[in-house]
Amino acid sequence: MSGISGPVTDIAPGAVDTAAIADDAVDSAKILDGDVLTVDLGDGQVTEAKLDSAVAGRLPVAVDGVDFRGQRTISEINALAGVKWGTTVVAGSAGTPSDAGSDLLAVGDVAEWRGPTALNKGWQIIVTNNGGTPPAGTKLVAADGGVTVFSPLTNNTDNAKLAVYPGGSLTPTLTTLPKGARAVITNANAFNIGRSHGLVGPVPTGYWDPDNLSYYDVGEGLEKDSSSQVLQVREGPGLQILANAVRVQEDGQSLIISSSGVKVRSQLDVLIAAADATGGATAASFSATLREVSGATRAQAGVLLLYASNSQYGGPRDPNAHVTIDTITSGSVLASDAASGWWLVKSGSNGVFAANINNDSDETVWFSATTADCGVDAAANGVVVRGCVPDSATWSA
Repeated sequence: MSGISGPVTDIAPGAVDTAAIADDAVDSAKILDGDVLTVDLGDGQVTEAKLDSAVAGRLPVAVDGVDFRGQRTISEINALAGVKWGTTVVAGSAGTPSDAGSDLLAVGDVAEWRGPTALNKGWQIIVTNNGGTPPAGTKLVAADGGVTVFSPLTNNTDNAKLAVYPGGSLTPTLTTLPKGARAVITNANAFNIGRSHGLVGPVPTGYWDPDNLSYYDVGEGLEKDSSSQVLQVREGPGLQILANAVRVQEDGQSLIISSSGVKVRSQLDVLIAAADATGGATAASFSATLREVSGATRAQAGVLLLYASNSQYGGPRDPNAHVTIDTITSGSVLASDAASGWWLVKSGSNGVFAANINNDSDETVWFSATTADCGVDAAANGVVVRGCVPDSATWSA
C-alpha cells in the first residue's frame, strides 16, 4: 500500500472496526498529503472531551500545594511528624500552631509549613477558607507513598492522589493520575510557586519528585534537600550548615573561629618568667604568657594550671609548699592549693597572667604550666598547652 488516493469519503461510519486494525497498520507515511482534510471529518468526531481524554495525565496540572497530609486540628498540626518545606494541611479547628511565626488558622484554611521555630515562619495560610471549607477548585497533591496521611484521605490508599475541593465541603474529589503525570504549583502564596513535580511510580506507592531531581547524582559531599529542589552540602561531624553559609563547627575546646579564619586553639605554648628575689626580699614578679606556635602572644583569656615545684621537671609530683600568689596585675586565680603547689589561673584578655609571688624561705622554686584538665570557667577559655619550659625563681638573703 503506497498511499490512499483521493479523499476518504466513501467509508460509512462503523464500517471499519478499529479493533481489527493491527498496530502501525496505518501511519502518516502511508497517507498522502491532502488525503485527509478537516472538511472530511463529520461534526462531533473530534470533541473537547475526546481531546481532554487523550491528553489526560500528559499536561501539567496546576495545584495549590503538595505533600498534603489531610485535615488536622491545631493540636494535631503541632504533633505532625516528618513535615518539610511545603507540607500542606486543611485546618480542622481554629487557632495558631505552636511553631513560631505561624498564622492564626480558621477551619477550612489551607496552611503550608515554612520551616522550624528558628526561622519564625511556621504554618502560613496559602488558601483562605470560604465559609469554613476550601474554595472550589482548590487542588492539593496528597503526600507520597509511605508517608502517613489522614482523613479525608485514606492512608496507603490515597497517597500521591490529586485532591480537588468542590467548594462548600471538607471532602475533596480524589483522582488517580498516571505515572509520569506532572503537577505545577501555581499558588502565589506557596513556598514552591512555579515548581514542577513529576509522579514517579504508581498511586498509592509512588512519589512526586520535584523536577525529577532524584534521577541526578548530586556528587560526593552533597545531597538534595528532600523538601525542595535545592542541592546542599551534606552535613557531617565538624560541619555546620547555617542560614547562608557552611562553616567548621567548633568543639568548644580545640578550635576557634575568627574573622581571619579557623585557628587550632590547642596549639599554644606558655612562656613562664619568674624573677629572683635577693637581699632577703620575699616578693618577686611572675608571668605566664599564652603564645602561638609562631611565638606571637595569643591575645585572649585562657585557663591554665600553674605548678610550683622543688625540681625543674617535678611539676605536681614534687610540689613546693612555700610559695603564695598575691597582687595580681593581669588575669585572675580561679582556684588554688598553695600547700600542694598548684593554682588554676586565667590570663587576661591580653593573654598574660601576671602577679607577685612570695616566699619566706631561701630556696629555688621551679614554675611550669599545663592544660587545665580539672575544668575551666567557660568553654571559650579552654586551651591545651603544647609545651612549657619551666623557669625558676631563687630567694636569697
